[in-house]
Amino acid sequence: DTLRVKMENFDLSALNQFQKKDLALRGNAAGNAYLFTEPESDMGMFLNFHMDSLGISGVELGDVAVSSRIDDEENAVILKLRNVLNGKQVIDLNGTMIPKEKEVDIDADIDGFNIKAAQPFLSNVFGEMGGKMSGHFFLNGKTGNLDISSEGARLENALLRVSATGAPYILNGPFILGNDEIRFEGMDISDNSEGRATLNGSLDYRDFKNMNIDATLAFNKLKVVDRPEISSDSFYGHLIASGMAKVSGPVNALFIDADVTTDGDGDIHVPLSGKLSSNKGQLLTYVNHSEIDPYELMVQKYSAKEKVRSDMRVRASVGITEGLNALMEIDKSVGNIISFNGNGRVNMDLRPSKSQINLNGDYRISNGKYHFVLPGLLEKDLNIKDGSSIQFGGDLMDSQIDISAIYNLKTSVATLISDTTKVSSRKSVDAGITISNKLSNPDISFFIDIPNLDPATKSRVDASLDTEDKVQKQFVALLLLGTFIPNDESGVFNGANMLYSNVGEIVSGQLNSILSRLNIPVDLGLSYQANNSGNNVFDVAVSTQLFNNRVTVSGNVGNRQYKPTSAASSNVVGDLDIEVKIDRNGKLRVKLFSHSADSYSNFLDNF
Repeated sequence: DTLRVKMENFDLSALNQFQKKDLALRGNAAGNAYLFTEPESDMGMFLNFHMDSLGISGVELGDVAVSSRIDDEENAVILKLRNVLNGKQVIDLNGTMIPKEKEVDIDADIDGFNIKAAQPFLSNVFGEMGGKMSGHFFLNGKTGNLDISSEGARLENALLRVSATGAPYILNGPFILGNDEIRFEGMDISDNSEGRATLNGSLDYRDFKNMNIDATLAFNKLKVVDRPEISSDSFYGHLIASGMAKVSGPVNALFIDADVTTDGDGDIHVPLSGKLSSNKGQLLTYVNHSEIDPYELMVQKYSAKEKVRSDMRVRASVGITEGLNALMEIDKSVGNIISFNGNGRVNMDLRPSKSQINLNGDYRISNGKYHFVLPGLLEKDLNIKDGSSIQFGGDLMDSQIDISAIYNLKTSVATLISDTTKVSSRKSVDAGITISNKLSNPDISFFIDIPNLDPATKSRVDASLDTEDKVQKQFVALLLLGTFIPNDESGVFNGANMLYSNVGEIVSGQLNSILSRLNIPVDLGLSYQANNSGNNVFDVAVSTQLFNNRVTVSGNVGNRQYKPTSAASSNVVGDLDIEVKIDRNGKLRVKLFSHSADSYSNFLDNF
């Protein structure tokens, strides 16, 4: 008829192995408890426990004292709980319980309770929690039909980092606790930058195992994706947006329906070489049976941790602006990455936990770069041609792409056509790559364009580039050596020019690397070409982007290949191009230029 428990300096961490959740309990407990029954009377309980240095999930909760006593006149059990942290009373709970009537009447005054203590119970939804909760809370009525209410309840700098997107949110404002839900009316939300949002709605907690949310969110410049690079993820990066969103469903399987527009700068990485396909398990599994001690079996059972992944689904209509930088990682291990900006509207259906990305819509690329790498040989940035596009039609890997990237340089075509007498001076050459077809199976082709050739020279150039193999070989030579290489049948080879050109490219690369580390937005290019007649040619090319990439300035300066015929003529020549985006999207542009007189063609010089 009597049960007595006495503790002295009991280590609470011993209870962790019996918890399904990783509570990380710690602290010490001491006290006495008596549970007794007497003939023809109700069950009684005396309780007097004290826990010092209590901690849950790495959160310091301080000292907790719990006590109860019997009130014979009321036939009730009087309950008290006090929680003190660093000299401040955080929880002051008082209540009565009448076992015979099965009635409970409890009120708790909470002042700055750390909500991170609840993270083990919501770890599949929030990767990080913090902040404080305060208010006066009431619980009364018969067991099984209790009334729950609150007065002055509010969150103070409550941090919730959503596991599926990695975005952190800080909540400040009041909430209302009811019998079966928590209501939010004008809850202020911010991220760790300048983003703000307002939350209205409710969280249904009638069944604590299946809590549901039904809320709307109006936001401005709010972080919606803030995921670091993880090898198993289908996408990662940073994305800021403005718009409206409706959030509904269980907290571990939220459904978000949104209409948003990207806002400000951001970057989204899509690793095309990542593991996007589903894994196939083995058909047969071999198990080595062995005798297990019954006690060890019991410990293993209680030590099992419940692992439930969040299963968020996002359906959104997204207006994409040029501030978003998209990166397609063709082969990041060696550095082959396409980065671009543009605009369009895309309907998205995302399920990050299943690595599912379904997109529909059109995206027009206005500018970008293709970082082209041949391991151990060369590393160049090709400019993506304005007007390139991506058409989304379902699965991300089924997207139709049409991207052209160009590397511009100046070099002589004499070696290409085996003629050093007429066209030995350098010409502007565009060496490019075209990527088309589906993203899952792209077609990659190469092209070389040399504008402003006279008809006779153009026909000879076309004949030297009449097969895909020839174009590909010359493309690599232009990027690697900065010059054409002779065809197999020509017998023309200028080793000195190739050496000088290669040294110039190496020096340019080192200078650009230093400028990049110093955050100086300038791109330099150096080129040197020796000639048997006339002057050796030395060029310096400079380019930069100003005013948030609204103004692009590029140009080059060098000496003339042939000495001036007039004493008044300068030996220094150069080109200057300035391009200004009139509108933010860059659809309307103004281009200013100053180009030196063209002296490379005997044919054109007659006009």
